[in-house]
Amino acid sequence: MSGRINLWREFFRPPTKSLYALGGLQKCTSRQGRLASSRLTYSTRASTAESRARPNLPLWTTSRALLLAGALASIGYAVGVNDAGNHAQELTPRPPRYASKNEMDKAIGELRKLLGEDAISTDDEDLQAHGYSEWSSINVDQLPVAVAYPKTTEEVSQIAKIATKYKIPMVPFSGGSSLEANFAAPFGGFSIDFAFMDQILAIHAEDMDVVVQPSIQWMELNDKLKHTGLFFPVDPGPSAKIGE
Repeated sequence: MSGRINLWREFFRPPTKSLYALGGLQKCTSRQGRLASSRLTYSTRASTAESRARPNLPLWTTSRALLLAGALASIGYAVGVNDAGNHAQELTPRPPRYASKNEMDKAIGELRKLLGEDAISTDDEDLQAHGYSEWSSINVDQLPVAVAYPKTTEEVSQIAKIATKYKIPMVPFSGGSSLEANFAAPFGGFSIDFAFMDQILAIHAEDMDVVVQPSIQWMELNDKLKHTGLFFPVDPGPSAKIGE
């Protein structure tokens, strides 16, 4: 701003003085230019020296990589926790739904029509004998609602179809000698007693196996296998049956 003021003042003086003033201004300007140039040269040299002294670090260092990994892991954890909270109810297993008392009564009626009145029992003594054991280590407070006595594989299939139709649990029963409450009926349902299915269907001595029905006693099985030189080695107890 002071340089412009001097120019305007020197404009109204005689030409010689004006030229001299202008020459003086030019001299001043040239001095300022040299000073600015020297400062620029010094600044450029200083910047160059600083850039040479500064280490040339790579873009990805170990610390930066670890920092980025930690940040991404934190974001992923937060998203996962939020998503799990939104779907917690979907992930919780739902309790099974079984037939109501009325539906079980309908199923019992259908089985009696198919298999006969004697094939299905609802007597209290039968229910107690098929749902409770004095020598079992575990007993539940629930008993089966009915006991079925199939005589063939076809009858077992018919029982299974009706039980599936009404969503009724099925509990197999043969000897009833289990010590671990294998025949317990915690959800009620049908106890399927295989008392009438106790036959040996086939012996394959060359393959060392035998096809039996579930209610054959293991000691009786070994008696009938003596002529083959084979035997059933497991000893679960004198009264145990294969279908335990």
